[in-house]
Amino acid sequence: MTRAIDTETHNGGSERIRDGADRVFVHIPGYYPLSPDASKRRFEREYERFLNAWSATGSFGEMQVSESWASWPIRTGGADWSTRVEHILFRWEDIIDADRSRNWFARVGLGILTFIDFVINGALYRYLRHAWRYSLFFLYPFLMIALLFTVSLWGVRGGLYALGLTPVPWALDYVAGGAIFFAILHAVGVRLKLDHLLDDWIYGRAIVRRPDAAVEARLSLLADRLNAEQREVLIVGHSFGAVLGARLVAMMIERRPDGPPVRFASVGSSILKIGFNSAARPLHAAVSQIASSDRVIWHDFTALNDGMNFYLVEPVAALGVAGRPAYARRVRFRGMVSPEYYEKMERDLFRLHNQFISGNDFRASYDYFMLMCGPWPMEIQSESPQGVMSWIDETGALTKQGRALPLTP
Repeated sequence: MTRAIDTETHNGGSERIRDGADRVFVHIPGYYPLSPDASKRRFEREYERFLNAWSATGSFGEMQVSESWASWPIRTGGADWSTRVEHILFRWEDIIDADRSRNWFARVGLGILTFIDFVINGALYRYLRHAWRYSLFFLYPFLMIALLFTVSLWGVRGGLYALGLTPVPWALDYVAGGAIFFAILHAVGVRLKLDHLLDDWIYGRAIVRRPDAAVEARLSLLADRLNAEQREVLIVGHSFGAVLGARLVAMMIERRPDGPPVRFASVGSSILKIGFNSAARPLHAAVSQIASSDRVIWHDFTALNDGMNFYLVEPVAALGVAGRPAYARRVRFRGMVSPEYYEKMERDLFRLHNQFISGNDFRASYDYFMLMCGPWPMEIQSESPQGVMSWIDETGALTKQGRALPLTP
């Protein structure tokens, strides 16, 4: 249960609480079909961890759901500070679910085309050059497909040989081997996460040359909604969501070049996943718009032990785009959670990747929920090597240093 905030007084009424942020926080999730209800339940669990770590109190209201996004209000505070946040969850889980409905035959065929596309357009070469761990993430599903097909084919040939039925026409080998291959995929493909990874890469190829019209329509509505805001706007794109986040920010500055600041945090970003494909001109154009706009404050958060991001590879320079680079920030997962939990997390690549958007057991220099609910703007938190750790004391009150810093207006 979250703890209620005393928004009026502190120390028996002798000191009024300082109001910090009045913020609109937009979360654009990665390529994973989590419903708004499931996302809200996850949020509640992780938010409670955040409150415990920072000796804070908090509460949130009812969720409002539309086709394009879901939202709920959050009130968070410490002993002498409080913030108000409208949390907006961008929705595209139905689009991802539609991809999940394809059969294995279509998935493998489109996967092969995707592999060829990303190789001939230089993406694999750039993965190897800039972040060799990411090349393993790219290669894994395709190597597994090749391995399973090879095992199936040689299994058929070995069986025919054992039965004394060789030689047989080569076409029969491949037909029988293919049948066994798809049977194996049906049996173990989900367990090996091949369905999710192939769909993810196939969707990536689909938006390299032309944005998804359904996603674009929802981003367009959200861009207009955010451009009309008087409050601070912070957009966080996680994993594949960072690609959509870049497009959203580009829409906002295109429609209102001289508007108020837009803060954009790409966390565990897939921007270079798509951008390193030389055919990805729409994404290159979006990054160029962001880099050339004085309206945007862009910080890029990466972690060394996350094989699904590009560690300290600044995206603007890496794509050869002119303009102001993103501020590159290093994240260390080990100090965020208990040693026992971290040991389990290291064995699950996806859970490790999701720590970017999870609550912490301990106070750390990077805290997703502090970016969302803290009283200071993103850039002040991000540019501090220790985050806000020296700005909030053990009771949850602002330290002298924390009180001296400007709060989000």
